[in-house]
Amino acid sequence: MENSLITTAKTLLVSFTAKDSEASSELKNALNYLADMSKHEEGILRYEVFRSDNNPLDYYVLETWSGEWALEKHLTQTHVLDFVQHCKLLLAAPFTIVPLTIPFTPEWLKPLITNSISLN
Repeated sequence: MENSLITTAKTLLVSFTAKDSEASSELKNALNYLADMSKHEEGILRYEVFRSDNNPLDYYVLETWSGEWALEKHLTQTHVLDFVQHCKLLLAAPFTIVPLTIPFTPEWLKPLITNSISLN
């Protein structure tokens, strides 16, 4: 890995709260589908879906892209645009996006390229 990749990588933490348990189940399926589609995109380094241990209505996506160009391209994909529209019906409030700076080292980044986790 080049050091330039480490300094240009874009990481987001996206938070979702489903409006009820039925919506939570549908949101989980939609997030898993989004993860499956996104992990094949150019520039993806990490895409993981999590559910909170404290509140089963809360979900999180941690995603890392190789650069701003990859993130911008991702945000225009049909599966992302469809997900954004669909999840509006499932959420208690709009989802939030928090940009993160992670002090990557090449050794830390390497395993992220091959790993993608979806909820079962």
